[in-house]
Amino acid sequence: MITTRLVESARKSATSALDFALAQLDGQVRALAARLRSTSDNLSAVGEQLKGDPLVAPVALLVDRAEIAALRAARYLDSRGVRRIAGDVEAFGRERPVTAALIATLVGFAAARAIKASSVRRFETSEE
Repeated sequence: MITTRLVESARKSATSALDFALAQLDGQVRALAARLRSTSDNLSAVGEQLKGDPLVAPVALLVDRAEIAALRAARYLDSRGVRRIAGDVEAFGRERPVTAALIATLVGFAAARAIKASSVRRFETSEE
């Protein structure tokens, strides 16, 4: 009887913690979508400036594509919750495992480089 109550209490605590974490993550996703919209707006302005110069017109096309991609990503993040995004990532990994492994490797490498770079900066500042 006591074990049943303990198990039920632990289950409720775990559910509560998961709900809190998902709410926090949802907020971060919404913030990322807002930053992507802002980036899209900035890219649009840069693209318009570049279109005026015929020497950099090809670069303007690339900037336009980046603007569209940022806007699409923002819309995607706004239209889905964290659970649906996780489901989409899982489905992508099942459909294209080699591509997913390559992306995970690249993301891991980039994260490791970022962590290493920040630790070097912290070490250099702490010595001064």
